[in-house]
Amino acid sequence: MKSMIALTMIISSIVATQASATGTLSANANAVDRITQGHAQPGDTASSRSDPSVTFEVMQDGRVKRTNGKFGTVSISNPVAETLRARRR
Repeated sequence: MKSMIALTMIISSIVATQASATGTLSANANAVDRITQGHAQPGDTASSRSDPSVTFEVMQDGRVKRTNGKFGTVSISNPVAETLRARRR
């Protein structure tokens, strides 16, 4: 009986984590965290507090575009795909 309860708890924790974007996120999380962890909507933007020249934008396909205006660099990432890849390891 104890093993059945343990197994049920493990399965429910796995399913609950995969149902959210990349895991749970605090209600107090800032906009950059929401964007980089896959909890934002397309069109959402945010600037870094530590370096305002760095901006994050959620594109229409869900990927995140990070732009550094100071150095003129742009990088694109997919937070959901990166999390799924990390879970498979």
